[in-house]
Amino acid sequence: MIEDKNSKKDFDLDSRWGNYIKAGTDFPVARKIEIDEMLERASAREGEKVADFGCGDGAITLPLAEAVGPDGHVTALDASDGMLRGLTRRIGDLAVDAVHLTGPDLPLADGSVDLVTSLANFHHVPDKIRQAREFARILRPGGRLVIGDVPDNTNIQRYFDGAVDEMSSTGHKHRFLDPWDAEFMCAESGLTLVSWEIRPVPWIFDSPSDAARFLHLIHDATCTPQECLDRARLDLGYHEEPGRFLLFWKLFYLTAHKPIS
Repeated sequence: MIEDKNSKKDFDLDSRWGNYIKAGTDFPVARKIEIDEMLERASAREGEKVADFGCGDGAITLPLAEAVGPDGHVTALDASDGMLRGLTRRIGDLAVDAVHLTGPDLPLADGSVDLVTSLANFHHVPDKIRQAREFARILRPGGRLVIGDVPDNTNIQRYFDGAVDEMSSTGHKHRFLDPWDAEFMCAESGLTLVSWEIRPVPWIFDSPSDAARFLHLIHDATCTPQECLDRARLDLGYHEEPGRFLLFWKLFYLTAHKPIS
């Protein structure tokens, strides 16, 4: 059974949304590689209906909406009103609805979407099997699920459960997925696991000081930016050269589909 770990505090993203959005706004290239990997696997097509679960401020919501075009639609789902307000300011003329979630039940009809996506959010879900069943319910037969998130039993997971949990204003200790959990979750929810792959997706900065400010913002840290960077260097690893600084991030990418019959 996949259960969430106890956190020292509930992770209330509304208390952090301003700094989280500012991290993405001030450093728009930092997470480009992980976002591009996600969009490539999602492979959204013109006219498709998409549900972006845990959309945040729209890191993949907006490019998904551009891909599906005016004949498609993206439902952006998040439990944080603050994040959805930030997203709404950026939607423009794109076919996106921002929907606030209060629990695992999704306000979408059975078989109503072609694609469900979730980037860097699924570890916040306490009952992953129940949520995956909701994904399966709203997917049409043949529809796809793509999740990108932190893999369990890796240095990235230990960084979250250790350093980030200690320095974040809200704490950050959750249950991450490994490939065995993922296979079990898909089987229990009526989905077919197509692929599971851990990919290096380094965060990119112009300088160590930029990385320090980004980490301080995205984690809403109670320590100094330099202390954030020192811990990330130790736990994640890094590469530095003139005009370029990388933190060695990595995510798993899960692809599944709903059987046609």
